[in-house]
Amino acid sequence: MMDLSKQLWEKALGRIQTKVDSQSFNLWFKPLKINFSSETIDLLVPNAFFRDWLAERYMDLIQAEINSVSQVP
Repeated sequence: MMDLSKQLWEKALGRIQTKVDSQSFNLWFKPLKINFSSETIDLLVPNAFFRDWLAERYMDLIQAEINSVSQVP
């Protein structure tokens, strides 16, 4: 499952990268780590400020892209 999870996250990041400017992508998305479990996806962030900033500005985008790449054809 770990390989599939990493592949899904890489695909989602690729899609996100086309929707935000490169400075924002490098600052806010490249540092993210992800932890998939059977029922949740956890984004691992450096600190609370980082978490709050992403939640306020990018969570809808992150959720949409993860949902998009994880759909079974």
